[in-house]
Amino acid sequence: MNFSGIFAAGAFAGQRNWAFTFATTVSLVVLNYIYLIKRIVAWKYVIPGVLFLLLFHAYPALLSGYVSMTNHSNGHMLPKSDAIQVILDNSFITDKSIPPFKMQIAKKAKSDISIMVLIGADKEVFVGSELGLRSVPSSNYTFDKSGLLIRLQGYRILSKSEIEFESLDSLSAKYGENSFVKPIDLDYAEVYGRTLTYDEAAGAITEIKTGKIFHPNKTGNMVSSDGTVLTPGWQEFIGFSNYLTFFKDPRYSKPLVRVISWTVANAVISLLLSFFLGFFLTLVMNFEKFRAKRFYQTFFIIPFAAPFTLMILVWKGLLQEKSGLVNALFGTSIDWLGDPWIARGIVLLVEVWASFPYMVLITTAAISSISKEIIQAAEIDGASSRQIFKFIQLPLTLKSIAPILVTSFSGAFSGFAIIYLLTQGGPTFSDTSGVAGATDILISYTYKLAFYGGESNNYGLASAASIINFMFIAIISVSAFKQAKQLDN
Repeated sequence: MNFSGIFAAGAFAGQRNWAFTFATTVSLVVLNYIYLIKRIVAWKYVIPGVLFLLLFHAYPALLSGYVSMTNHSNGHMLPKSDAIQVILDNSFITDKSIPPFKMQIAKKAKSDISIMVLIGADKEVFVGSELGLRSVPSSNYTFDKSGLLIRLQGYRILSKSEIEFESLDSLSAKYGENSFVKPIDLDYAEVYGRTLTYDEAAGAITEIKTGKIFHPNKTGNMVSSDGTVLTPGWQEFIGFSNYLTFFKDPRYSKPLVRVISWTVANAVISLLLSFFLGFFLTLVMNFEKFRAKRFYQTFFIIPFAAPFTLMILVWKGLLQEKSGLVNALFGTSIDWLGDPWIARGIVLLVEVWASFPYMVLITTAAISSISKEIIQAAEIDGASSRQIFKFIQLPLTLKSIAPILVTSFSGAFSGFAIIYLLTQGGPTFSDTSGVAGATDILISYTYKLAFYGGESNNYGLASAASIINFMFIAIISVSAFKQAKQLDN
């Protein structure tokens, strides 16, 4: 443990990740203290769970909260200094006023380092490097009849067969103050001129030709007065802007309302249907005269035991409009997964199919725990089967499994797999830039925002959506647990 901890702390320190270095060091000290002191017994069992809780739950939650308050997205992933350097590196264009140089590749004697040898229009020879172009005296080189160098003192001229084309990308030479020379093929190199300069003191970028000035804005971009934006941007802390986007921007506010409405409706309906179906089958199989009980219990458990991902894909294949077995059997051409309301019904059907075996299991255990004397006393008092169900079996079952139902209800809010594998959240709403769909729940909508949004990889906005999803689940779960406690009265 100590070896692993010291190795990890050293690796984090080597990457200058001081937060993880500090956390790893503190954890190591705490672990040594707990496990090397005899009198601390309880924490020897508790601390592994606490560490895993912090690592796999608390840290991702805090990280999501932080990312939700940044502009972290496809165009805003770099630190500011790196983003500005990329902008400057991308600002070079070919200088058409300077003709291309003829070029050959050479290597220094007793070295594997390749360099550019440039030949000017008057056959003057230059050796290029990061420091610039160095003129070579005419006595130190020789041309053949075709105008190619065959001798360069101190260097070995490479033939074209010896040159690796991929290695040309790494070759460049400084040319003047704001330009450099770079190969364009095996024979020629061109001069590239810088179009932008950066004033570190003013924090501004200037376009050399026009004098246009770009200043940093609050959302992590260099922007000019006429609204021109330079890319890429950089990560910037933007507070609650991502959350406000869901309320101010109609591209996100409208689909969010629809997604939340369907998320709640989907969770409630699928839970109620699966619970009552499972409870009904449990009651049927608990009749004394019901035969082959074990067979049916095994049969009902198949959806719960089958490979989940494979079964969802089988459902999707069965419901294809043109090649699906369902339409082929009934001679129909229904677009089961393309119509919004039909697709929602199919999602509910598959969710109930996948979850009701679990309800059969837990309600069977709950029904079995009800004392038979209570049922017999009710029958002696003249209670009907309906009254026994309403006033004895249902309340006692709900009391036993209420925490499980709350957990299942919370899990329905995060039922990503069925939605994504079956419909990918579609059919897509036409007014949401191709992001939200009729069967999207908050978790699948969050996934789409993260990877398929308008800017793509919009992690900041997706993290905000995940925090909203967490708040919904937390509020509903707390409320549901309070309601469950009332059943004890």
